Amino acid sequence: EDLLSPLWVEGQIRKERGEFACAVAGAAVPHMDKMKEGARAVMRRTHGHGGEDAYFSVRGPDNVIGMGIADGVYLWRWQGIDAGEYSRALMSSAADALSSGIMNRPTAMLEHAHKAVTKAGVKGSSTACVVVIETVHGLLYCANVGDSGFMLIRGAPGERYCAHRSPPQEHDFGCPFQLGHHEASDKATDAMMTKLYLEHGDIVVLGSDGLWDNLSEIEIIESIESSVPINAAHGERAMDVAARNLLTTAYEVSMDKSRSTPYSLSATEHFDMVYSGGKQDDISVLVCYAGAAPTPAYNDLSHAAARQA
Repeated sequence: EDLLSPLWVEGQIRKERGEFACAVAGAAVPHMDKMKEGARAVMRRTHGHGGEDAYFSVRGPDNVIGMGIADGVYLWRWQGIDAGEYSRALMSSAADALSSGIMNRPTAMLEHAHKAVTKAGVKGSSTACVVVIETVHGLLYCANVGDSGFMLIRGAPGERYCAHRSPPQEHDFGCPFQLGHHEASDKATDAMMTKLYLEHGDIVVLGSDGLWDNLSEIEIIESIESSVPINAAHGERAMDVAARNLLTTAYEVSMDKSRSTPYSLSATEHFDMVYSGGKQDDISVLVCYAGAAPTPAYNDLSHAAARQA
């Protein structure tokens, strides 16, 4: 106990034993003005997009699960460039790198995707957050460029809390780190890298800045608590409900002009003026439940054979 306790605290070993089983679902919605122009969200099991936001969720070899969210920069439109195409190509290339078994570390995946998209001549720029979970060891790896990010929610239902939140990377307020086609863009090697040991029952939430600008950590946890209550199933259907509920809440807050939000508080501090209300934006969300993998059942003959062996 004297040795193990400090090691647990320092994160050198994990308490959990046994493999993890993960269920993932995503959701996205474009900015309201883009919907008025006819833009619609695409939400599928392995990928989706809304406006300039894009996400993916894939399974690779060796029991690895990958997830990613990218937020393309809208202002490229004034130069005739669709940054949504850039963010979608970036996430598609990162997903292919994992599912094909080429690589399974998020920084390498982002670097591979950045080079592939640049080589293909796709123009634009985008933030990017890629998370990889090794289900055998219960390890979470993340590479985050910009103000998309992830949050690790831990604890029993009704007692969940934020165990970790990736901080945003910004050159200045409203100017996040970005991968892009131009020489002045940031690189995948500039990503903030994170490695965490998971515990059974952890919930990982990925989001573009449309989520983090409108909902506080407490509000995100409240949404998860109401979507994933005690004794609830934790499969992909349940995560789909959790992701859509989180998306709906963030969208409703983004339309509220009088509400106090993370964005309004940050803008008030930065500009030394009083701001209020949500921030209308593209919003994309991924929710992943990391539970214990089922233990294989053995009959009495199997046990007897194992003892004889």
